[in-house]
Amino acid sequence: MDSNLSDPPFHEAYKILLDKTHQGGKEAGGGDDVEERELPVIDLSRLTGGAREECKREIARASEEWGFFQVVKHGISSEILRKLREEQEKVFKQPFDKKVKDDNFFNNFSAGTYRWGTPSATSIRQLSWSEAFHIPLTHILSSPTPIGSSHTDTDTATTQQFASTVSNLAQTLASILAENMGHKSTFFEENCLPSTCYLRLNRYPPCPMASQVHGLMPHTDSDFLTILHQDQVGGLQLVKDGKWIAVKPNPHALIINIGDLFQAWSNGVYKSVEHRVMTNPRVERFSTAYFFCPSNDTVIESCIEPPMYRKFSFMQYRQQVRQDVQNLGSKIGLPRFLIQTPHLRNVAMLISQLSPKIGAVLNVRGCSGSNQPQQDSVSEPPNRRLKGSPQLNRWSRARAIRSGRKLDRPNPPIQTLPSDPSLPSLSLSPDPDSDENDRVEGVEVRVVKSIYIVSDGTGWTAEHCVTAALGQFDYCLVDHGCPVNSHMFSGIDDAEKLLEIIKQAAKEGALLVYTLADPSMAASAKQACKVWGVSSTDVLGPITEAIASHLGVSPSGLPRGAFGRNVPLSDEYFRRIEAVEFTIKQDDGACPQNLAKADIVLTGVSRTGKTPLSIYLAQKGYKVANVPIVKGVQMPRSLFEVDIHKVFGLTINPVILQNIRKARARTLGFGPESRSNYSEMDYVREELEFAGRLFAENPVWPVIDVTGKAIEETAAVVLRLYHDRKQKCTMPRISKRY
Repeated sequence: MDSNLSDPPFHEAYKILLDKTHQGGKEAGGGDDVEERELPVIDLSRLTGGAREECKREIARASEEWGFFQVVKHGISSEILRKLREEQEKVFKQPFDKKVKDDNFFNNFSAGTYRWGTPSATSIRQLSWSEAFHIPLTHILSSPTPIGSSHTDTDTATTQQFASTVSNLAQTLASILAENMGHKSTFFEENCLPSTCYLRLNRYPPCPMASQVHGLMPHTDSDFLTILHQDQVGGLQLVKDGKWIAVKPNPHALIINIGDLFQAWSNGVYKSVEHRVMTNPRVERFSTAYFFCPSNDTVIESCIEPPMYRKFSFMQYRQQVRQDVQNLGSKIGLPRFLIQTPHLRNVAMLISQLSPKIGAVLNVRGCSGSNQPQQDSVSEPPNRRLKGSPQLNRWSRARAIRSGRKLDRPNPPIQTLPSDPSLPSLSLSPDPDSDENDRVEGVEVRVVKSIYIVSDGTGWTAEHCVTAALGQFDYCLVDHGCPVNSHMFSGIDDAEKLLEIIKQAAKEGALLVYTLADPSMAASAKQACKVWGVSSTDVLGPITEAIASHLGVSPSGLPRGAFGRNVPLSDEYFRRIEAVEFTIKQDDGACPQNLAKADIVLTGVSRTGKTPLSIYLAQKGYKVANVPIVKGVQMPRSLFEVDIHKVFGLTINPVILQNIRKARARTLGFGPESRSNYSEMDYVREELEFAGRLFAENPVWPVIDVTGKAIEETAAVVLRLYHDRKQKCTMPRISKRY
């Protein structure tokens, strides 16, 4: 039968998305650079022999380290698997109209078992180029007649035999994994019944845009276990150690992977790993998957204390996944159910231990661990002096010595909120660990201001915001009388650490700038700063709220590196690494034959900042080559053969260049007699004039004067011109798709 009649109408249904792809869409990520590896292979015949315990340990270890493994000698004959493939081919070769419209296409099966594509796709990366029959297991096992008796001559016995065997296999594997956690297997026997599990017959038609469209978009499975039989075409990929790897097909094996529910039940011991299917431009691919699921009302809760995830029913989980797919276009999964420590309550508890009066203001009864009523705290003295953390105090002393502040000169007392007279006025006691011998005598110093930068991630965003803001005050910083020290605290993910830092910020009179993805952590920081009179700025919160309002969806509230989020390193990350490697190899005119492969080509005389500018641009994902201009040395021919819109010239004031070259010569240890004419003014001027003539001969090359410009400023000019010339738009912009 003509495959055009049996294939789903992908081209018609997703014409707009596919047209955008033809105009230059991004690859789906399945390029040749994805390494093919073999999954751990486990021989299940050992479960009935003396090697049973070792076999069980291998199953558990693979579930912990890979989340995927394959089993051989699993009890399903190669003949059954061959017939199963033949049945699938017959079923999927029926005309598309018949598959999608005929409710009785599978006799005795419920209507609506046929699925294709991705109805919610809003971008090409969300499209799955596949079709499937999604069939409850009970409908297969109870079917008394051939699957397609009125349409095909396919016998249902093969599918029934396969389904029955994998159902028993799933129970066996789940029992083994439960026993490894020290629990009996009755949970799965009672909750994962044939009526709750299902079989999916998959077909992935040939795709003309195989490098840009997924067969099945990246996802994790919303079940306990999945058992997969695939053909030898290949295409299954999974995330291992932060990178995508391709699974090498094994004709004798079934593939097992852990689902989200098992990860939650095991408290993160077993891993539900993100995986995907890549399309093939010429060959169709078949697979059959069995999903081991509980009933909708089954409650999933951790078998280990303390739990990572709050307990939820399977129905709640499915509803949350469905909601995320509708609103966001993709599944969030388990991170939605991570237990968020009640940070605000912890803040109140910790503060109340320091000052019950403040605890009363925060309206937290009994947080201090005392059963006394709150009014008893009135007996506290009106002025409570807070003792800073010893470790942070040591850091404070070290910073004071470096900045020139006398250790016996305490910072001005921190004023509390005047709007609440019930609050005690807080002042900060001198460091109890300080010693008279620590004092720095005979040094007149200015008051040094401190900025504390706090983040639950790397702190990069907050640090750059602070740096950008300080750039507005460079006229008065340091030598002009108002020195500032910034101090980074990254990876702050619990309330106690946060409180210690804010307490020390109050002691030093510091400004607190923070990026905390978790709204409750951000609220904790805001409340603690309010109580202790610390000036603070939330960098991330306002823009996150604005974007949430703009998109109409809620943020995850999780930092990128949060445990259980399962966010692999992106394709963009690996492109940046590739760009850096390329740029390093092309530095200073090396490999001129590769100039055509560069996105940007920089050229200029020595010490115009070509190398640092190249590396900076490479970290943004641009492949950069730089070519030095040296008086009397012929430029490589390839420079004049590349796309002229890629080339940028760099120039600089001759006096500044001479000073830079002299400093460079001193750094290299060259004496005046050995510096040649490299840094002599006459030579500098002649070389710049030589470069100027070259630029004049190539008037299309933009020439950027780097005098007095930071690398970031020059890079901004280069990128603005690069994208303006590339897009040829009336409103220059640097665009990026998320």
